[in-house]
Amino acid sequence: MINKPKLAPKIGYVEVEIDGERTYRNTTTGELIGCENQSLDAQVADLQSAVVDITYNQILIQNGVTDAE
Repeated sequence: MINKPKLAPKIGYVEVEIDGERTYRNTTTGELIGCENQSLDAQVADLQSAVVDITYNQILIQNGVTDAE
């Protein structure tokens, strides 16, 4: 718990100390500021991969392939 804040207040964030460094943590997601976009990028990549898999399976079905090797 931070008793004496050193960083400027930021709406939606609380000040935390990680490994001796002060930074902000999002009060809604719990993510550290700067890491939030990385998490979103990873989620987008996962969704894109799922879309590719679904599209591939649809093509197999349309071509009558029932057992892909």
